Amino acid sequence: MEKNPEALLRRLSVRQRMTAIIALLLLPLAVLSAVSMAVLNEQEMAFRDSVEESVNGLLPLGTLEYYLQQALVDELLAESNDSVPDFAALTRNIDDSFSAIHVGMDVKDVPRDALIYSAQAA
Repeated sequence: MEKNPEALLRRLSVRQRMTAIIALLLLPLAVLSAVSMAVLNEQEMAFRDSVEESVNGLLPLGTLEYYLQQALVDELLAESNDSVPDFAALTRNIDDSFSAIHVGMDVKDVPRDALIYSAQAA
């Protein structure tokens, strides 16, 4: 058996040679495509996790901000004697928002130190 690659190629038809060349040229492209898809899928999953974490972290903060603003408005209404707001429900909603912040957020996003607890006590 001859070890000369040229002799081996001469035994193949033109169609077989062209098919082999095209396969050799497309093989790196196929590998690159597969690796790119795997990396893209991994980045998409990381992005989705980041978005979900942000939504879960920011939603309780937004809700808390709304309730605190509502407390200011209710306090002004109570001073004007126009109506008596429901402070008990508002206090419960604010406490629930603080609980959601403590449960739902990572330590890196919201420091669990005396600042958070003092804000809740206030």
